[in-house]
Amino acid sequence: MSLSDRMPVIELPPIPERTRLRELFGVTKAAIGRELNVSRQTVHAWESGEKDPTADNRTKYAGLLSAWADTESRMRSIMERDSDIIITVKCPWCPTIIHGTVNDIDSGLRKHLDYCESRPIDDHDEGTSYCTSLPEHRHN
Repeated sequence: MSLSDRMPVIELPPIPERTRLRELFGVTKAAIGRELNVSRQTVHAWESGEKDPTADNRTKYAGLLSAWADTESRMRSIMERDSDIIITVKCPWCPTIIHGTVNDIDSGLRKHLDYCESRPIDDHDEGTSYCTSLPEHRHN
């Protein structure tokens, strides 16, 4: 039995959670690949469950996902505590900028991201300050 056979397997989040966390923080597959010295296609295979990362990359990838999950948890705690603070958030796929209270942003951004994510990448409104198909999100 080798040393690697005796090491505990580091758990990764469920497959859909991997993509959700990466997208929540606006990070591309290529950026993760550069950080871990793998291709964008390899990261895609990890997110889709086609492949598992090697032991060393699994540790690094799990650490990255864990840090994002912890940050999201802390952000949610702050959102619950400071729900009347006005913030601004930019869509990671298009130039849309959404302003509002923390609670408004959470629901408005989720609605916008669900819509924007479903559109082909070349269908986003490049060069504008909003996604023209969602007039409720037009803010200047």
